[in-house]
Amino acid sequence: MFEVIKKLPFFDLVICGPDMSGTTSQINALIAYLSQNNNILKDMRGTEKHAYFHAELFNSVFKNFRSYEEFINSKSMDPEILTDFIFSKETYNDKVILTSMTDKAKEDSQKEDPKFLYINPEKADAWVFEEPTKRGAGQSNRVIEQNMSEFHRELDPKGAGVCHSVYRKTEFLRFREPLREKDIPIIRSRSEESGAYQIYDEKNFPRGINLDYYLNLPGHKFAFSNPPTHIFAVHAPYDWTKDEYVELKKQRSKGRVLDDHELNAGYQVMVNKRYASNWLHDFYNAGCSMYGSKMPKIIQLDIMLKPEKEVLETIVKTFKSEVLKAA
Repeated sequence: MFEVIKKLPFFDLVICGPDMSGTTSQINALIAYLSQNNNILKDMRGTEKHAYFHAELFNSVFKNFRSYEEFINSKSMDPEILTDFIFSKETYNDKVILTSMTDKAKEDSQKEDPKFLYINPEKADAWVFEEPTKRGAGQSNRVIEQNMSEFHRELDPKGAGVCHSVYRKTEFLRFREPLREKDIPIIRSRSEESGAYQIYDEKNFPRGINLDYYLNLPGHKFAFSNPPTHIFAVHAPYDWTKDEYVELKKQRSKGRVLDDHELNAGYQVMVNKRYASNWLHDFYNAGCSMYGSKMPKIIQLDIMLKPEKEVLETIVKTFKSEVLKAA
């Protein structure tokens, strides 16, 4: 039996870790826990279409669904309603044609302004996001920057850092800033902490991006001026080896198309060391000091290699003790 949480305190919680750490499953576990506590969650993960889904324009049809995926998979899904949502009908040379709504609609935002397709932040008790996004520069990051070998080129940490900066600015202004102004909780996978994948290291990552350059990118000014309140960093032991990563990858990547990061075992071992050490604290100390913001509470969890059931139970237990009860 779950306890009833009457009102959630404000939090901006990031769940992160090396590739294969299971952030999606962990966020879904928190969604399940909070939903069974009579909280309404709305899921913004996905493309621009997934964000449009939550707009007030469509609220009368979709208000009872957490996400576009939930609607698609529901028994009440009406193909005609879906067609009307994705397309608008136009007449061209006396012929009726369908035009993609995302080609014509205004940019969506939780900021109430006639320039935007408005998404009411107060329709949910908490909102769920992901990084990199699958919209805007985040999608460029996912498709191009993380797969440079497909274009016969090496990974470009500087290009990736710039891409991250661009979507972090737009996602903050469109969504997270209005939510923070109204003290509405946020759960998201990854954040500016993914600098762990891009920052220079003389021995392990000489092609990495300079820390000062990273922190001075425009989007990171917004990010470190408004950092998460909490970070759950799920990682493997500090002395995790390349062979152990390769074995884990075999277990967890079935049916998954791997990017250049995931294929590089030595790189993943370096990233894990950063999540498993003081590197993350030092990184945030540099960024938050630079922009005069409060350091997030960073909770490091050496549970990445444990059975999934135990990992998810630990995430929910940690959330209850470190986020809810500590508020």
